Amino acid sequence: PGAGHSPGSLVLYSCAEGYSLRGNASIRCTAKGTWSRPQPRCQATGCTRPEIENGKVSGLETTYMLEDTIFFECNFGYALNGSQGSQCQFGGKWHPPVPTCEKLLQCPSPPNIDKGNHNSQDLEVFPTGMVVNYSCDPGYSLQGQASIYCTDSGNWSLPLPQCAVLHCSKPANITNGSFSGPAKAVFTPGTSVNYICEPGFSLLGTASIYCTASGAWSHPPPVCQEIRCEFPDVQGVKKAIKGNTYRSGTNVTLECDDGYMLEGISHTQCQEDFSWDPPVPACKLSEWNANKAENKQKHANALPTCKYLLGLLRKGSIQGCGSEKSGVVGLSRETLARGSCGCPWVPEVPKARARSSLG
Repeated sequence: PGAGHSPGSLVLYSCAEGYSLRGNASIRCTAKGTWSRPQPRCQATGCTRPEIENGKVSGLETTYMLEDTIFFECNFGYALNGSQGSQCQFGGKWHPPVPTCEKLLQCPSPPNIDKGNHNSQDLEVFPTGMVVNYSCDPGYSLQGQASIYCTDSGNWSLPLPQCAVLHCSKPANITNGSFSGPAKAVFTPGTSVNYICEPGFSLLGTASIYCTASGAWSHPPPVCQEIRCEFPDVQGVKKAIKGNTYRSGTNVTLECDDGYMLEGISHTQCQEDFSWDPPVPACKLSEWNANKAENKQKHANALPTCKYLLGLLRKGSIQGCGSEKSGVVGLSRETLARGSCGCPWVPEVPKARARSSLG
């Protein structure tokens, strides 16, 4: 209040638009020359929280200050008609105005497809723009677009996808082998085929495979490996035979080295299980060579302790201790004279006799 108010004068207050009065709207001049109450004040008016049907407002406040901004969201199946956000203005007004949530045009429940389903089985509302995805049961593949959507006309987009039985492609061919089964380009799940190899080849891998529900074969195709038998290392066998490999069905005739005799059947055949039949025979050292080796070793061991001279009658003279064929090493006449050759016994040597004995 200004000067010049006489005692008992009454002053009334009011606020400008956009402001509200805080305090007493009137005060009076007292006889003491003071005002009866404190002066009120004008405070900018805030905004109350708006309500939006079938939607919600961001934030938890009940009142908002000037220039506070809030945002709106509609429930499922409704669309926002108006601005998504609004700001508190003077006079407790929201600008832009609070929007409304309007119910969208809806589609009926999505159609079902044979051997498949969609991902919206539990929903009851299908507004325009909503997308539904389809999938197929195991053993079936989706043909067409997996998704459909609710159009503005309230109908689902077309065409609907379909579920077709999965197939396996024709099994792979293998070298030196083949498979038995239906003569067709595609195979349904559960169909099996069997692989076999040509004669002379062995099958490595799984002989029988089947088409699975996923449209793939249960196993990779096998391999046909050539059957080759390795001839074993047998003592006395010709080197031209030992260590070689032979195809299935090949007959091999065994040959022995000189000085060895065949013991058993002279031929054998490579079998499809990589074995030999009849069993591979042996080459045995001949009797004459066996005696030769035995006598050679016997006289070689006895020579250092000899007491007797042993010679051969060959043109009337002493040739040496034994003979070349008996396996005893021949010695010179000078060596014999010194008595360094002989045995504590007189061995029997073919076509020889003891001529002298030096004691």
